[in-house]
Amino acid sequence: MKSFFKLILSIFLTLFFISCENKIKSELNVLTNKTFQFKNENGQEFNLESGKHKIEFEIGANEFEMSYLRIVTKSGFIFDDRESISLKLPTPRKLLELQSSLILSGNTLGQPFGLEIKRTPGQRTDHFDITFFDKQNSSVILGTTSLEYSSDTAFYNADKLTFLRSFQEVKRSQRAVVFAINSDAGRMLKLEATLPKEITNHITDYAAMFYIAPWVYARYGDVTWMLGKNYSESELSQKWSGPIKNYAVIDYLSAVHSGDQFSYATPLDHLPLKKNQLRFVYTSACKSESADEFILKYNAAVAVGHRALSFSPMFSFSLIRNWTYGNTVAESVNTAYQSGKIWLYGLSAVLIAPLWEVLGGKFLGWKNTSDMLYSSELMISYTDDMTPYQLTINDSAVLNRSNNLYASNIKILEASKLQDLI
Repeated sequence: MKSFFKLILSIFLTLFFISCENKIKSELNVLTNKTFQFKNENGQEFNLESGKHKIEFEIGANEFEMSYLRIVTKSGFIFDDRESISLKLPTPRKLLELQSSLILSGNTLGQPFGLEIKRTPGQRTDHFDITFFDKQNSSVILGTTSLEYSSDTAFYNADKLTFLRSFQEVKRSQRAVVFAINSDAGRMLKLEATLPKEITNHITDYAAMFYIAPWVYARYGDVTWMLGKNYSESELSQKWSGPIKNYAVIDYLSAVHSGDQFSYATPLDHLPLKKNQLRFVYTSACKSESADEFILKYNAAVAVGHRALSFSPMFSFSLIRNWTYGNTVAESVNTAYQSGKIWLYGLSAVLIAPLWEVLGGKFLGWKNTSDMLYSSELMISYTDDMTPYQLTINDSAVLNRSNNLYASNIKILEASKLQDLI
């Protein structure tokens, strides 16, 4: 009796684990009036009848394992004991970074047919179209199939702290943020004495940090602050080295003045930053425009800055809050711009507008409120392999960019145009 129960249990467990295999099932549609020949493992050639045949698509569990496409050539009965052929496909990295199409010849497959794989990437799910064609004449289509592949965290190399493809879920413990704040409020208020100036700077910088802290600590496994401007190169390197060494994804946020966004990031020129490690960059700096320098120099996925002379506090806090809450870059920028626009016009009507004439038609360099809004406008830079409509704080960004990326390859998007596009 015990042997009988062991037998039943072993059958149950076997069926359970088989049913839990991570394979994508679909159907191969063999076209009518076409001779679809295949070879079995013994090299014998058979014809696959027209109609629908079950297939299984299995992507390797890591970047080194090959992937397989299994075609069922003869279905079984009770235990689904079937005859099939297995086609060896490329590694996950090659399949999941596929930008257009991949052709595998009949010689490569060891079959009388070849196939073409096309991938349409999406958030969390990729769509694959596979076309089978005659080995002697690639224009003769023998059959087609379509598959949906949902990505998971298997495509992550823990030893190298790198993701193998975009749109993998980035856990809180895998992402870090480097945050630079330098209000230089004492100088902006034209304080002459050193002590009052320094006290004002510290109060303003720390107030901003305390206001932002709950959002970033809730969403990042590591938060590195750089407050004020008195950092040596070695101190800056020490600030950056921890995140670069220990985290797969780094975002760089800076609430600073014109040019300082680069001053805090100089260690990136010599520290071992990985190719796709720097993901999202935002700077409040005046004249930062779209901050596309961070894409060109450090391969950031998406960057955001301000057009010219910027009244950035009206936009910065909203943008950072929405980004950390899980909105896309485009959604975060649009919300920040629209809310900042309301605040700006409201503040101007109450406080600033009465000063236009007193100050000779200018307030800190702006001619009027519209000029202030235009000059402060948020601008986004990106490339097509990761758009601001896709990237969120939860997504990896593994980009298939050329090493010879030029400014002409980068797209610029203005915040004022986002509302009609989202």
